[in-house]
Order: sequence, then structure tokens, then C-alpha cells
Amino acid sequence: MDFYKLNSKFQKKINKEGLDYLLKEVEDATQYSVEFNMKFDNTVAGTLEDKIIRIRSIEGVTIVDTKEADQFGNVRVRLKFHPRLESMRPVTYIRTVLLPQINSATYGQGVTITKIIPGTLKDITR
Repeated sequence: MDFYKLNSKFQKKINKEGLDYLLKEVEDATQYSVEFNMKFDNTVAGTLEDKIIRIRSIEGVTIVDTKEADQFGNVRVRLKFHPRLESMRPVTYIRTVLLPQINSATYGQGVTITKIIPGTLKDITR
């Protein structure tokens, strides 16, 4: 099927079923939550908010929530995420996607993960 036929078919479906067809959310998406202790170096790569925005831009991360820093400068960060592949276990996603990307210069410049808080990995799907 060439592009024009596919586009025509798509346009007909939109006209028939309306725009709500495109806006349907996936109901059975599995979401997880995990907490880390992180140190943020504000002398490198912007402010704390800039770093949070970069972490939020990692594929699969939906929410980044921070709490007050402790006396050593560690900030407790809660990440909510949805692995792209339903077959991927959350621990695998954390090891193969989250940790490497947060530790990379692209997303995590000025960010150091000091600890993964034990017992905080939870399935928060409704």
C-alpha cells in the first residue's frame, strides 16, 4: 500500500470515528514507581529544575517528584515510569534504561545517583 492510499484510509477513519479515536489512552499501561537518592551539582549544566526536566525527558519516565535535601545534600527523587515494552520487567528497565541514561552526559550531567531506596519499587497501575 502506498502512502497516498494509506493516508486516504486514515483520513476516512478520522472522519468516520472522529478525533476521539486518536486520543484514546491505553487503559492497561503498567506504571511503576521507584525512589532514588541523588546529588545535584548546580555548578554544572543548569539548575535543579533543568536537571529534573532532562530526567523527565527519558523515554518511559512520566513523573519526577523531588523531596527536601538531607543534611548531606542528597535529594530523594521519586520516578514514575512505564516501560515501552510490556514484556520488560521493571528491574530490567531500571538497569538498562534509567540508570545508564541518568548517568550519561546527555541526561544526567551534574546528577549523581547515590542510592536506590530499597523497597520503593511499586506497581502503581490502577
